[in-house]
Amino acid sequence: METRPCSVAWSSTQGSQPCNPGSNPGKGIGDKMKELQEKIKQFCKEHGLEHKAEHHALDLASETGEIAKEILKMSDYGRKKLEKNENIESELGDALYSLITIANYFDVNLEKALELVLEKYEKRLKKGSAGSEND
Repeated sequence: METRPCSVAWSSTQGSQPCNPGSNPGKGIGDKMKELQEKIKQFCKEHGLEHKAEHHALDLASETGEIAKEILKMSDYGRKKLEKNENIESELGDALYSLITIANYFDVNLEKALELVLEKYEKRLKKGSAGSEND
């Protein structure tokens, strides 16, 4: 697989990091993702939070709504320039937690899932846009 720069720069001094996790020295993104998935799995097991996928999916939908609510609050419901508040990080963390619980339920490797979706978007972009109309 070819290494290419990600569109998000990690810092202004480092520039773009490669999207290919195997090209980074030390732990790759996949190792970190695997660790996160395992950490969440153990947390759920220890605290009796292993539920049906339907419950986790509803939780993710709820948390996505909380993210939307925080974004609306940050812009005073579109009346002012969007400014980050202290709650958005927590809400994004809640949604990520819920997403990982769903992935764990179905034994989905999130690194692989993300690689597949990036490939899908690259194919779409070659056809003109990232929208699903190019599937």
